[in-house]
Amino acid sequence: MTFSGALCVFRWSRANRQTRVLSQIVTASSSLILCSPALASWTTISLHNPAHVSSQALHISGTQVVGFADVGPGAATFVEASLWSASTQARTNLNTPSFPSAVVNANSNNTQVGYVGALGNFSLRRAAMWNGSSGTYVDLHPANALHSEAHDASGGVQVGRARFDGIQSAVLWSGSAASVVNLHPSGAVFSEALGADGGVQVGRIINSNNALRAALWTGTAASFVDLNPVGASESSAFDAIGGMQVGFANLSGFREAGLWNGSAASWQSLHPAVASASQANAIFGSYQGGFAQYGNATTFAAFWSGSAGSYEDLHQYLPAGYTESWTHGISVVGNDIYAVGWAQNAAGAREAWMWTRPIPAPGAAAMLGLGGMVAMRRRRVAHL
Repeated sequence: MTFSGALCVFRWSRANRQTRVLSQIVTASSSLILCSPALASWTTISLHNPAHVSSQALHISGTQVVGFADVGPGAATFVEASLWSASTQARTNLNTPSFPSAVVNANSNNTQVGYVGALGNFSLRRAAMWNGSSGTYVDLHPANALHSEAHDASGGVQVGRARFDGIQSAVLWSGSAASVVNLHPSGAVFSEALGADGGVQVGRIINSNNALRAALWTGTAASFVDLNPVGASESSAFDAIGGMQVGFANLSGFREAGLWNGSAASWQSLHPAVASASQANAIFGSYQGGFAQYGNATTFAAFWSGSAGSYEDLHQYLPAGYTESWTHGISVVGNDIYAVGWAQNAAGAREAWMWTRPIPAPGAAAMLGLGGMVAMRRRRVAHL
């Protein structure tokens, strides 16, 4: 066969450990197309202030990133609930003067949810909500709860957990403390709601057999659905959108990232073949984010496009010196994908980071799996 044009070229860059695909359409006498358009590379952006002890980005909605920054014991506050702009990286402190520390876990349509109180003391945590500034703080803490936290928000509903009569219980609110609804299933010894999408809530429970089970609700305790796949020893669900849920299931002695579509039978594994464990923390449209683990402990920020073969290692795009990373949030704005999370520096402190790139052209979609396999093959050499 005689070819005209250029062949696909894989270029290795050892300096930044990236794999780039430079491709052009290759034509032959049979008009066979051998290569797809190149995938755009990920760009990494630090959200961390070097003057702070640590920071983490935990969620992104549109171009609003939320999380927290540990500003250090010398400051008026220790941990600041933080709202960053993805476009400018400017940070807004949402802390209220009444509480020395606060954390934002999620953001939806300029509504931020989390908790105020001490990071290390559950009994001092109170579920909280904001609307873009510290002055908009709303106390969601139920009157009869020992402590509470809000984990996600969607469509005017907030979800999280609260401790009632000695039992940690999944709850949902509709904008006020008085609106709280207890989602705790009958017979469970623990439950918490970690994600929401419209009228669907997801999270996890511990049942009467002390087994951890991924959970789904639709607004009431009686609506509880056990998402644990057949054969899994444990599972958890962390996020939901458009009828899909993400999390992990332990099917072979280790955690596997995966997807559900509303039932235990719908489980689909996203686990990279050469990783020792994985977990999906976030979903937006057809994209998922989380981590893949190599060896006994090392974790690297991960990105998927709906299948195990689409796995991409985001850690490789970070500057040298970072030892671990996680992805906690995914968003799409216009033609750009955003992923947010944290990376651990050489001193062991976590720093808030953001990854972004254009949405791949349709012809490049087939290259995602190949990119993931290349990344996994290289990671096997380095870490397994």
